[in-house]
Amino acid sequence: ILNNLISHNYRARIYPVNPNSEKIQGLTAYTSVLSIPEAIDVAIIAIPSLFVEDAVEECGQKGIKNVIILSAGYSESGKEGLQRELRLKQIIQKYQINLLGPNCLGLINARKNLNLSFADSPTSFSKGKVSFISQSGAIGTAFLDWSRTNNLEISKFVSLGNKLGLNEIDFIKYFYDDPETKVILLYLENFSDGRKFFELAKLVTKTKPIIVLKPGKNESTVKAMSAHTGSLASNEKVVDVALTDSGCIRVDSI
Repeated sequence: ILNNLISHNYRARIYPVNPNSEKIQGLTAYTSVLSIPEAIDVAIIAIPSLFVEDAVEECGQKGIKNVIILSAGYSESGKEGLQRELRLKQIIQKYQINLLGPNCLGLINARKNLNLSFADSPTSFSKGKVSFISQSGAIGTAFLDWSRTNNLEISKFVSLGNKLGLNEIDFIKYFYDDPETKVILLYLENFSDGRKFFELAKLVTKTKPIIVLKPGKNESTVKAMSAHTGSLASNEKVVDVALTDSGCIRVDSI
């Protein structure tokens, strides 16, 4: 993640946080976000889930409003993980933090050369017009690999993970207003709010196509989704009708 930022010369001050190192990739490392002398726009957390709550608490104390948690070990991993996720939710609500994740890949703004993920960076300063929201990191990286192989430049990429904070509705709203996005692609295992999605999609699809890849048509896929991001399957007939009526295009493959 750090290498993606450094190697692409993204114009920002970058502060590695690690209590065991004084320098990381030539940058001064801090023992905690609380010891960083400046205000911070976004914190990216990639540590074992047992330590994430304390890190997010410190982000809240520091006044950091945007946090990306790449760490896994939450609702997708069983009862203990679900408890960790509920405790994490209390912290982000307490400090009104915009959280992406946990259990996600992060996000990429290929237009601005900003890669806040551990996925490979797309084309530098892309001219792409396609933005992709994925609930699966594996599908997300597969799409990024496919787009590179087929010379398809992208505008933005978002990996949602477990959707504890920000979800597909937040990012569809953003892409609807984003002049650099002309087409919205969506890989979704479950809907955060089906009614809100339906109403928003009806509006957005009047000017920008939303193309949806949603698994869950057979039992083995439903089991895989549950193990993957803790997703519950929706009624497939209802999903099909809702997507069609809201103007979305449902597809069966990348």
